[in-house]
Amino acid sequence: MREIVIAFQEGGSTMYLVLLFALVAHGAAIAGLVAGGLSRAERGKLFGGLALGLALVALGIGWLGYRHGLSQGRAAVEFAAPDMRARLLEQCELEAGRNLTFGLYALVFPGLVGGILLVRAATKQDV
Repeated sequence: MREIVIAFQEGGSTMYLVLLFALVAHGAAIAGLVAGGLSRAERGKLFGGLALGLALVALGIGWLGYRHGLSQGRAAVEFAAPDMRARLLEQCELEAGRNLTFGLYALVFPGLVGGILLVRAATKQDV
């Protein structure tokens, strides 16, 4: 658990946006399952679309955080000693990659459940 907290902190301030959208996306996916989203087309469309959309937003924010972290790191490495540049770039890529990794994690469950809810909603008649 401690490793997850450290990885979260290394990701920077973008991680809070990824976490916010991921939590809401997970909540929408769970609400879609609990609220009968698998049996009613309209609920499936609502919660499935919300879960999948918010998960994709979390992934997009993670990707933007990754790109921003890389650009900031590369700019900072220019002023480092030549013998330290390779190591600092590697550390920069590792820490910037945390945003993208957490964005991908945020996509798995809501993306899967949201996709299932949307497909089932498209193939069923509203009862």
